[in-house]
Amino acid sequence: MSLNNVSVVMAPSIFIFKGLRSKVTEQQELSMATDTANIVRLLIRYQNLLWTIPKFILNQVRQQNMVNQRKLYKERAVLKLLKKIAIDRPVDKTIPEESAQGLIRVQAPQFSKISMVIQLTEDLQAADVLTRFLSQDSSVSVKKDDLCLYESGGNIKERCLDGETYMKDLFQLNPAAEWVIKTAQR
Repeated sequence: MSLNNVSVVMAPSIFIFKGLRSKVTEQQELSMATDTANIVRLLIRYQNLLWTIPKFILNQVRQQNMVNQRKLYKERAVLKLLKKIAIDRPVDKTIPEESAQGLIRVQAPQFSKISMVIQLTEDLQAADVLTRFLSQDSSVSVKKDDLCLYESGGNIKERCLDGETYMKDLFQLNPAAEWVIKTAQR
């Protein structure tokens, strides 16, 4: 099959004519078919030239890619430096006065009593803290079983403490924690 034959066969598939057949004469249709066949023939003949990317465009793309890589590297270096600065910076872990004296502040934002200070002793347990809270705030109509003392912050996100948890020992493990009374999530 010659180049002309291939172009005549391929032209209708590449260049689809969507005109009304009644308005186009047979002579015009034949002229359009030969024109599209010539275009396909030229595309096939000069395919090496058509689909070759010029060197100046390749160089431009390479330069742009190198600039983007440098920017990305600089951003990573800056982020790495900032992380290092943040790690090297001494953390100001000041212990509040209450904590230094063996006191903890228990908060109860859901109830009318916002917070209360409790003295830590060797045998103070989480259940005792709840009992003291309920005995001091008579407006709370919740049962002790429905409440839980939560340890949040410090070296832990948040957890509900078991009633037998010794508060002084836990405070020594996590002195920066906050103590919050909430309804138990069961």
